[in-house]
Amino acid sequence: MDVIRQMREDWDRRAAEDPHFYAGFGRRNQSEAEFLASGAETAALLTGELSRLPEGEPESRRALEIGCGPGRLLVPMSRHFGEIHGVDISAEMAALARERLRGIPHASVDVASGDGLGMFSSDYFDFVYSYAVFQHIPDAGVIRNYIREARRVLKPGGVLCCQARGAPPLASELGREAPTWTGVFFSGGDMAAISREDDFPLVAISGLETQYLWTTWVKPGGQRAAGACRTVLKAVTAASGGESAVPVRGRDAAVSLWIDGLPHGSHLGNLEIAFGGNVVMGCYLSPVSASGSCQLNARLPEGLGLGRIALELRREGRALCAPREIELIAPTPLAPRVLSVSDGIAISSRNRTEMGGVKVTIEEVGNPAEVTFEVDGRPAEFLQFERKDPITSTYEFAFHLSPKTRLGQKSIVIRVAGAELPPVPLEVAGLSEDSRAPQRKHAGQQHQAEGKPAGDAPLGAAVEGKGDRAWSLARWFNRKKP
Repeated sequence: MDVIRQMREDWDRRAAEDPHFYAGFGRRNQSEAEFLASGAETAALLTGELSRLPEGEPESRRALEIGCGPGRLLVPMSRHFGEIHGVDISAEMAALARERLRGIPHASVDVASGDGLGMFSSDYFDFVYSYAVFQHIPDAGVIRNYIREARRVLKPGGVLCCQARGAPPLASELGREAPTWTGVFFSGGDMAAISREDDFPLVAISGLETQYLWTTWVKPGGQRAAGACRTVLKAVTAASGGESAVPVRGRDAAVSLWIDGLPHGSHLGNLEIAFGGNVVMGCYLSPVSASGSCQLNARLPEGLGLGRIALELRREGRALCAPREIELIAPTPLAPRVLSVSDGIAISSRNRTEMGGVKVTIEEVGNPAEVTFEVDGRPAEFLQFERKDPITSTYEFAFHLSPKTRLGQKSIVIRVAGAELPPVPLEVAGLSEDSRAPQRKHAGQQHQAEGKPAGDAPLGAAVEGKGDRAWSLARWFNRKKP
């Protein structure tokens, strides 16, 4: 079966089963208010990129969402445009979106062909966006064509903001989940290459090496007139505040380059920053003024030593201006902190587990293999972890409670490299039937964390682990689908 047909059938099935869950991941059978609220953070991120658009009144602007699903983001995004469209490969999802948008007359939804935007004319939209869609498409060529099509339908100076998968799925995910869920992934270099080949300037990229790789693109034209200005690197500061010294690791290991006279047509796809012999691409380029003034941010490459180092701005391998020196200093010691605790499947259930699986997100973790968990005096079982943010050393840990854990209000005892963190409350509201049953094999066997992610997969991959009980839990979750 061809990939387009398979995507359409799979997403029609998911729409009929539980559209709120498959579009928002929060938990099964979400209410309308809960479902819409789950998109608030993403909507805020998208609206932040509207500042890149040419000046104009909101009511004169048009927007398009690729993969709108049941309309979760179309509702809040419609407030910023005079006309907004959504497309989805699933006719079932599109019908749900139309129903949700009945009270918004300037919004409309169409069923997409599956790999293009042929129903729209060129140079029509001011803003195109997509979230949690490309990460599920199993063909890189289809995603590439959507990016190319977004460029076509955007007006000069228009903006595309889209998310794709930036890390590969688990081998177990690939075995248990459909390709239309696991999708394909891209590196920062992949995105830079697309930017160069399609003449589609890439101006922001984040979430590298994670499941949520965000990119922002601006269609050429409508920005500033070309001019022959001498490029000057006025200053280099810490991106976090403007200091002259920058720590070599951690959340503040990034620099801002303050530039005058940046050549027309420069973007993250053709600019490079050299730290001595280490060359990296930037991660953020501000809107560029008519004189070429702008801010370019870049993460420090790994492996740099302390002391002064020369930094050079390059375009397509050639230096644009004289280098500047920066001072690299030692980072502050890591201070691990718990960011969130949720059920392993119903991730909107904070500090509460309903099925015996738990997810804990901790930032500033040096070595995730040195993190342990204990609940009700019993160690976590089938522990695994995934790096969620390499910049802040944030990891998500997933584990099962011991089947002997008693129900009620408990605390999670967390130790990082032997040091105990403040206890974290956890309500144990239920354990699955399979988690209470004795294991048939591997009884008492110790299993080490593998550094593999649970991801956002709703079924088997979300309870990934070793041994019979992990697999039986996966089958139990599949049986319990509403």
